[in-house]
Amino acid sequence: MKRWFLAFLFGCTMALNVIGEVYMDIEKVKQKVEKKRDSVTKKDLEELEQAAVKGDYDAACVLATFYIEGNNDISYNDKLAVKWMTYSAENGYPPAMITLYDFYRGKYSFLKNVKVDMQKAWKWLNKCNETGFVVAKRELGNCYRNSIIVDKDLEKAFSYYTAAMKECDIPSMLVAAEMIDNGEGCNKSERAAFDLYKIIAEQANNAEAQNVLGYKYYFGIGTKKDWKRAYEWWMKSAKQGFPEAMQHLATMYMYGQYVEQDDKQAFAWTKKAANLGNAVAQYHMGLVYLHGAYEGVKVDYKKALDWLTKAAEQGVSLAKCDLGVMYRDGEGVKRDYKKAAKWLLEAAEEGDALAQFHIGNMYIEGIGVKTDLAKALEWMEKAYKNGVSVAGRCVIVLKRVTGQKLTLWETIKSIFY
Repeated sequence: MKRWFLAFLFGCTMALNVIGEVYMDIEKVKQKVEKKRDSVTKKDLEELEQAAVKGDYDAACVLATFYIEGNNDISYNDKLAVKWMTYSAENGYPPAMITLYDFYRGKYSFLKNVKVDMQKAWKWLNKCNETGFVVAKRELGNCYRNSIIVDKDLEKAFSYYTAAMKECDIPSMLVAAEMIDNGEGCNKSERAAFDLYKIIAEQANNAEAQNVLGYKYYFGIGTKKDWKRAYEWWMKSAKQGFPEAMQHLATMYMYGQYVEQDDKQAFAWTKKAANLGNAVAQYHMGLVYLHGAYEGVKVDYKKALDWLTKAAEQGVSLAKCDLGVMYRDGEGVKRDYKKAAKWLLEAAEEGDALAQFHIGNMYIEGIGVKTDLAKALEWMEKAYKNGVSVAGRCVIVLKRVTGQKLTLWETIKSIFY
């Protein structure tokens, strides 16, 4: 074999080795940006930039992603983020296109130099869809389902979700199952929805689908009621860290449904779910400490207040009502009528009947709010219509005091008050 040919082969081998090493180095930098952002250096960014200029559009996208937030040593730079993301997108890289869609629709509101531009957002989303990128199909479904940029069109939304579903996109499969369940943009079929959730739960081992499947077995929706299977699916979901399933297990242990009644297990699952941010579980934890509801758990007003506050801040109306009562009565906390009125009013506006009754009384007495009999009457009427019978007496008294005419039924009832 000729010497020059051997030298050529040796040179090619060395070149390939160098290219391989450079590639591996860039991949390490990318992983560093994604998993160890705080350790990224200016040298790392320079390497990403060099790779991007040479045609690595994933590197450009990663570089832009870093600039969205920066780290402790390198400040975020939204101009550079847009520059490199656009560069990557214009060279046909789908993840960059979908990110530009998010940029221009205002998903990253903290980016000061990126103005919301729905036309640009829509342009990049459709360009991304033209590449066949499955996330674009899902996002188009979201747009048509939730009136983002375009008018709501549930049939179009369903068609995009099913297109993504054919490519085994799990989030799209979950939404499609929900739409089939509710008859959104398609024929309603609880059985078909159940079957789809079952496929996702079994084949994808998806915790959310497993949780829904447990719910369907528990209530007999799309299938026969079966608490044993409900328990089994909720347990699978809970073991994967899905907090809603944990709370369902807690309920089964609390009431002894399929399993033996067990306060310790109920409390343990509720606590796990609450620590993972589940609002319902946080509310239940508040009640447990407020009333000592489980065996072996003592009343602890401080913990009750902490958990109820967490649940209330996530929008649980019942927690807001209980918080309001705690502050009003000074139950385990320093009495604070203004805080009481704040929480009770929020709960009342969200339709909580007891909160409507309590805030009505506060308007009568002028505690935490100024005395206002007209508002008191308004809230008492709502509370009465929502099932608080004692509020009916207050309505009659308030109408008499304010000189308003009683209805016939109120006149009859007033004879007995």
